[in-house]
Amino acid sequence: MIGAAIATIDMTLCFTICGLGGLLATALVLTQIWFPFRYFRLALHFEPGLSWLLLARDLVLVALTALLITSLRTGASRPESP
Repeated sequence: MIGAAIATIDMTLCFTICGLGGLLATALVLTQIWFPFRYFRLALHFEPGLSWLLLARDLVLVALTALLITSLRTGASRPESP
């Protein structure tokens, strides 16, 4: 419902919000996979599989940050419509 209302205002904003939500959900799921149960296996034994999972989570967070910065810059440079 909210997405449809946003889409009528600005389609680019709708895709940006969907992209941000998807990246955030991915980062949260990747964090839940490794953190609560496997933290000490990673911290003490440096298991390769968990290290790759943590790297994937960090890259998703970097992509989320880049998308936020890009959307803020394009939103700030967009001229106001009368």
